[in-house]
Amino acid sequence: MRNKILNAMAVKFVGMPTLTLVAADSTNYADVIDFDTYKQKGDYYHWINNNLDTNKHKMKVWGATQLQTSLQTAARNFCREEDNDPDQKFRLSHMIRWMAHLDDLGMSKVVQDPNNKLGDVCNWFATHRGIGPYFSYHPPCNFSRCDDLPNIDEDDNYCLVGPGAKRGLEFVFPQVKFKNNEIMEAYILAVRDHQHEFFEMNDSEAAFYKENLERGGNLTTFGTEITFCQFNCFLGIMDNDKAQTKRMLPLTFDAFVDIAEDLKKRIAPSPLEAFMV
Repeated sequence: MRNKILNAMAVKFVGMPTLTLVAADSTNYADVIDFDTYKQKGDYYHWINNNLDTNKHKMKVWGATQLQTSLQTAARNFCREEDNDPDQKFRLSHMIRWMAHLDDLGMSKVVQDPNNKLGDVCNWFATHRGIGPYFSYHPPCNFSRCDDLPNIDEDDNYCLVGPGAKRGLEFVFPQVKFKNNEIMEAYILAVRDHQHEFFEMNDSEAAFYKENLERGGNLTTFGTEITFCQFNCFLGIMDNDKAQTKRMLPLTFDAFVDIAEDLKKRIAPSPLEAFMV
């Protein structure tokens, strides 16, 4: 379970599941990083780091969010200190090295502790410089979907509101000064608890959502925070045709399957090459 948590966090921090394809030099998403072996800092450690830093197939691994800059800085600064190299520039392998370090500080134990609720896990992440509210909240909420982590529930009365959701709140409630997370959390929870009235949802719409969606068709706390975050994204592209077109072409899960299949074709030798071998 610990290995799943660390790989999931690494992918979430970087942005795309193709990260593990690059790290393991593989076309199979099941070939994730073995952090137990990685932490021994032997040949496997250097192999993974080299794969990440060379990215020989030029795979896209970074997500679209601009919030990763602080993560990159934190990872780079950790590696600068560990390597005693104050001028070292950021490399992709720094993210995995930092991830292993965070686990040495107790990350996977905090996530798996049955006595820890969502807020306990998020607050642990938030104590580490560079992670910030978005990455302290969103990845742990994703663990809510894991049957092996029943202690984490994305619908708890807890929320760390990211900068995008804050801007969404400010647009909807311009009279409110959202000067701290306590105020923003209170508004997120209030919208969650009164979502049918807030979204002016009629009975037929509510019945449809209840029939076709999980959680009785209701937004969770996490879902409500995401709603304001995505509303902020809409505000940013509503007058920009180019940005709208780009936003309309997101990568789906099927697209990642296609990426792996395309990589297989690129790696596989041509029929003539295979015959010569």
